[in-house]
Amino acid sequence: MVSLSIIWYIGIGGFFGAISRFGLSNSIAVGETGFFWATFTVNIIGSFLLGLILSLVTGKMPISEKVKTLITTGFISSFTTFSTFSNEILSLLEAGKFNMALIYMLANVVFGLLLCLLGVFMGKELTVRRNSQAGGEQ
Repeated sequence: MVSLSIIWYIGIGGFFGAISRFGLSNSIAVGETGFFWATFTVNIIGSFLLGLILSLVTGKMPISEKVKTLITTGFISSFTTFSTFSNEILSLLEAGKFNMALIYMLANVVFGLLLCLLGVFMGKELTVRRNSQAGGEQ
C-alpha cells in the first residue's frame, strides 16, 4: 500500500511542476510557423531532468525515495505534457500543416531523447566524480 506521505510528496511536486509549466507556457509564444515552442521546451527540459535524476539514483547518489518520487512522478510528470503535444499535432494536421506536424513531432521525440541521454550522461559523470571524491577522502 502506498503511504500517505508519498502521496503528499507527489502532490507537492505536481503543484510546482504544473505552476512551472503554466508560467513557462505563458512566457513563450507560438512561432509564426505554428511550432509550439512552449510544449517543446517543457518536454525536452523534462526529458533532461528525468534522465539526470534517474541516472543519479541508479548511480547510488543519496536521494531518498520520497524526494525521487517528488521530482519524477510529481514535478516532472506535471511539468511535461504528452496530451498537449498530441493535441497540437492534431491541430496542425487539421490546419493542413502536414510538414510542420511532422517536424514538430520528430523534433519533440529526437530532442527529448537526446536531452534525456545528456541527463543520463551528466548524472553518471556526477556520480563518478562524487564517488571518486568520497574514495579520496577516506
